[in-house]
Amino acid sequence: MISESDLVELRRLVKDKFYFEYDPFEFMWTDYDGEPVDEYSLLDIPEVSDVRCGCSKAVLFLSYLDDYVIKLPFLGREDGIDDDEPAWFKHAIVEDSDSEYDGWDYCRVEEAIYKKACDQGVEKLFCGTRYLCSFGGFPVYVSEKSDAALCEDKLAHCSSCDGLDYIRSKRKSSSSDFLDCLNDMEDSTIGMFYDSWGKETTDKFLDFLVDNNVRDCHNGNVAFKDGKIRVIDYSSFDA
Repeated sequence: MISESDLVELRRLVKDKFYFEYDPFEFMWTDYDGEPVDEYSLLDIPEVSDVRCGCSKAVLFLSYLDDYVIKLPFLGREDGIDDDEPAWFKHAIVEDSDSEYDGWDYCRVEEAIYKKACDQGVEKLFCGTRYLCSFGGFPVYVSEKSDAALCEDKLAHCSSCDGLDYIRSKRKSSSSDFLDCLNDMEDSTIGMFYDSWGKETTDKFLDFLVDNNVRDCHNGNVAFKDGKIRVIDYSSFDA
């Protein structure tokens, strides 16, 4: 969990050391392969040791942050057609919010989900994401660092037979809404949540995902941290 005191120290560190080489409103656009339109604009940022990208955000590994990563939301997509304007993301909406970032900021959606997880006691199954600060009006977020995503490290982990039996039984007795929401999660992955957290907590976690319509939890969006599996990207991307 990211505490308020953690945020204060992280904000001090990042504001002291981090800056954009170029105007983020000019280059924080993604293409249809989920990569920055100008990836060098991210790599040019001092002390960035690695950059990972999804469809809606870039994740920066900074040399001076051991336990955290920085998340930057993409503004939208360019379609690769000459002379066409980039299309802003329009689905990143947070309920009951008047934030200037609503409409395109999937990191803000992730933070809202994490806050709900904290309220409902399932936050440990997520790598927490919190708003950190802004640079020139562009929002910057911090998230707890995990091991490599499961899709990159799958051979190192597997579900127990009990874990597989748990989710197979649950799928047989669950509603269509439950099955539809968890469509992107493999049985073996959910089995690993059972192995890490036990039946009661995993039941509560899966109900939380369904109740909040958290989708897209495929193996690129889950990873191990401190020996237990967690969701690392949970903004339910919808282009």
